[in-house]
Amino acid sequence: MKLFRFVFFFGGFFISNLFDTTVGSLFQWPILGSAFIVANFELFNKVYYEIVRAISLQQKKKNRYIIRSLSYLNYFKQGIIYGFIVDAFKLGS
Repeated sequence: MKLFRFVFFFGGFFISNLFDTTVGSLFQWPILGSAFIVANFELFNKVYYEIVRAISLQQKKKNRYIIRSLSYLNYFKQGIIYGFIVDAFKLGS
């Protein structure tokens, strides 16, 4: 289980570096790219927490695979955020 957490986390880290490099090379689009990323994160958070809340009201044993897959996507999202923070520190120094 912990291996999948690391894979999804560092997969998100890799995707964030890839996305940051791609959007950074297009000099006219960084603001729209950032807005797109933030909008997607907010949409994912809304859906994620609504599903988790709805499942917590039901039986958790029956829906544990849904919760597990959503938690892996959450680790992926955290990896993306971590990658953007690391890139911001690289650019700031």
